[in-house]
Amino acid sequence: MKKVLGLLLAGSLILSQGIIANAAYREYIEDEYNDTMENADKYNVYESNTYVYGTVNDYDDTDYFKLVATTSGEMDIDLYFDEASSDIDIDFYIYDSSEDILTKISNCDGSENYRTYVDENDYVYVRVDYDSGNLAEPYELCFDMD
Repeated sequence: MKKVLGLLLAGSLILSQGIIANAAYREYIEDEYNDTMENADKYNVYESNTYVYGTVNDYDDTDYFKLVATTSGEMDIDLYFDEASSDIDIDFYIYDSSEDILTKISNCDGSENYRTYVDENDYVYVRVDYDSGNLAEPYELCFDMD
């Protein structure tokens, strides 16, 4: 009986270590019905990285994300994409909770970042606006709190 309990305890420790290791970051796939601020995909922003993989369906596809700070501090927001045609036209916007534009980066090159101070439970909106060109792989939106 002691041997069985010992194995169960060892197994639970291994599983808990695996769960803790996987909690170092979070991964999600965009919900495609997020083409307005009212329908924005909502994510809590933690100190560890969160990744959202988004796709562009048609020309003029716009994706919105609402990022809610879990603590006060600097929020880092990055947009990455690979394997894009030379005529790719993706714009990256950040809005504050009053829906005022904090930044707009036009014709992204695949590696954009922005940092802003956010109070706990406050939020920003991110808009990824796809106008033309070909993007072979999903784009990656990454965010965390510093």
